[in-house]
Amino acid sequence: MCFNFIRTYSLVIIGLLFTQISPVCVADPNEADYFESSVPFKPFDSGERVAFLGDSITATGRYVRLIRLFYATRFPDRPMRIYNCGVAGASAPSSWSRIDADCLHLDPTTVVIMLGMNDAGKTATPQTYKRYQDYMTRLMDRISEKPERKLALIVPSAYDQTSAIEISNHRGRNDTIRNFGQWLVEQGDARRVPVVDFNTPLLQVNAERQVKHPAFSAIGKDRIHPGVSGHTVMVHSFVRAQGIKGPVASIDIDATTETKKAHNAAITKLKVADDQVSFIYAPKALPY
Repeated sequence: MCFNFIRTYSLVIIGLLFTQISPVCVADPNEADYFESSVPFKPFDSGERVAFLGDSITATGRYVRLIRLFYATRFPDRPMRIYNCGVAGASAPSSWSRIDADCLHLDPTTVVIMLGMNDAGKTATPQTYKRYQDYMTRLMDRISEKPERKLALIVPSAYDQTSAIEISNHRGRNDTIRNFGQWLVEQGDARRVPVVDFNTPLLQVNAERQVKHPAFSAIGKDRIHPGVSGHTVMVHSFVRAQGIKGPVASIDIDATTETKKAHNAAITKLKVADDQVSFIYAPKALPY
């Protein structure tokens, strides 16, 4: 008689982790125009102070809180501080004016920047791109003045210009954001800074769902601010970019030989009888 718990437990965890983001998995990746970063994005370490600099999408706190929760459950042995430095209406120029007072005074070990939605505006001009690039360059240079401080860039979440929701549609706004994204990837490669793509996964979710539900939006009713499901997609993209995979914990018990194996967990007080198996299971992490 063999009780193999490793497969069952792993499947339960994966179901909990990806319930809200399955559209990303089912969309054809060959049709996606992902922004690919050549620079590895290492997971945050114990003792880090991570500051997220952004606009209202960051200021709402959803994806930042979810990242914090992910680390608290997956890596409970890594105490760290995560700061939300988002401000509603922020752009690259306004963030430059407050970078010291709102962010760097916290002495972060890592600064993660997501800016571009407000910079894109309703209609792009050559000045739109020049201003964004000029001030983003200033921000990156200022943050990098401290050699040991790390930097990461995020291609901003999407502006929904495909949903049939009844609200004015500034078509082309997300095209501008994606142009920003291409420049961010180039900057990341040149500076050896990792870049995370929030834009494309949200577009994929929309493309998958809007076939049958034209008014569906993973972003939100205002085409700008993602709801809970949108932020979940964003967090999925973030932790995947950091290379965090695999089961949270797993166990394998052979009741015939009374042997046990555990990954990131402990099994104690194993008792095997004719009609039952009992034990105490203590995972070192929890499913998110």
